[in-house]
Amino acid sequence: MTMAEKILALRKKEGLSQEELAEKLGVSRQAISRWEMGSAFPDAPNILGLSRLFGVTTDYLLYDEYETVQAPHETACPIENAPLYMGAVFAGAIALSAAVLVFQFINAAYYQSEVLCLVGTMLSVLLAGAFEMMYRVLGPQDPAGRTKRARFYTAAVWMGAYFPLRLVLTYAAYSYPRPYSSFVFDGLVLLAWLAVGCGTMAHFWRDLK
Repeated sequence: MTMAEKILALRKKEGLSQEELAEKLGVSRQAISRWEMGSAFPDAPNILGLSRLFGVTTDYLLYDEYETVQAPHETACPIENAPLYMGAVFAGAIALSAAVLVFQFINAAYYQSEVLCLVGTMLSVLLAGAFEMMYRVLGPQDPAGRTKRARFYTAAVWMGAYFPLRLVLTYAAYSYPRPYSSFVFDGLVLLAWLAVGCGTMAHFWRDLK
């Protein structure tokens, strides 16, 4: 049996619809449909999610020659209430990202310090790194982990990218030999911010739609 056939058989065995399975894994119904037709394959976190949900090994899902359903091997130390912890990490990371945004606004309004802008940017980068480390531990054990990760990075980039982009474009403008209006400069910053934000959304949400 192929992976597509196994996913279809296991879903029907559990009495789940495509919508119900999609909700448990935090993906779209269209993603489940593509997996079952063999036109797309689940990524590593979703393979782990399927393994835990259906009580089979990842080898059984990945290799066509594995025809016998077996109890899953423990690929990681199970964490009780991992979805709850992942939700707390997500909420805390969003709150801290908002705090960094407030810090950047205060700096822009009162101090206009390039150093403080860089400090805020570094805080955002460190926060993203800490979130990613926690996701690596908790995400595979949370069926909605990938959705929370996509939401975090989308929100973090929208909140955190504007001021660093403005600083970079300010330095870039120094090399422009002719005068330019502040309206044009602000428009370029806005376009760059929108491009980065939309690019981030497209990257992290591609497999969830």
